[in-house]
Amino acid sequence: IYPCTVAKKPFLPLAAHIPLNTDYSPTFEITYAFEVVGVLLGAWAGVNTDGLLIGFIIFICAQLTLLNDSLEHLREHSMDVTDANEDASRGVLDEKMKATLIDCINQHGQISEFKKEVSSIFGTITLSQFMVSVLTLCTNLFELTTVSELNVQLFALLFYMMFLLTEIYCMCYFGNEIILKSFQLTNSAYHSDWPNCSLDFKKNLIVFMTRSHIDMKYLAGNLFPLSLETFVKIIKSSVSYFTVLNQLGDSSEYETRNNL
Repeated sequence: IYPCTVAKKPFLPLAAHIPLNTDYSPTFEITYAFEVVGVLLGAWAGVNTDGLLIGFIIFICAQLTLLNDSLEHLREHSMDVTDANEDASRGVLDEKMKATLIDCINQHGQISEFKKEVSSIFGTITLSQFMVSVLTLCTNLFELTTVSELNVQLFALLFYMMFLLTEIYCMCYFGNEIILKSFQLTNSAYHSDWPNCSLDFKKNLIVFMTRSHIDMKYLAGNLFPLSLETFVKIIKSSVSYFTVLNQLGDSSEYETRNNL
């Protein structure tokens, strides 16, 4: 809607090569509507793609939460209703706990494989998106410095920056939750009421604790993990590039004035 708010003659929202003369009606209106619909469809596709990725990451977080609960309450989950009301045989309960632990180990392996598959599909896309986001935030900040009055363009730039930061933050936040919840697995396994269990159960538990000690991370392009630390680095990089770009703009303007 910004081109329609300009006092002079309205122009097309996107700078593109149009094989038609858009100076007259209704060619201008048709082209304007075509570009608006194209922008909306592109935005809708981008939101759905990012929403799908964030949904997968949230699903991994939910599975890790359930796994932590199963490990921390391993004895309770191994008891039947009758076992909870009666004194179950220690041997029978130990076998059930061992079977439940094996299920937890298999679940952890399936979560890890699912995370690797999602990372292999979306990793390169996430990496390219973060690189573009750094440049976009940098140029957006520079454009904000060129706006001298309150108008639709200023609010459009502010809203666009807010939406872009929200999108990146959601990915980094839930990616950071994967790291925290996977790191919590070792502690949850340690609180599984293991002192009275058999030696085989303790060996299996040690193997799982050793395996789960490695943090589960969603890597963007196999280069850096999605975490809050990564989000801070993206903001710092954008501000640094903006500072350099702003200094180059000031120096070129100063040289132009001296030449005049």
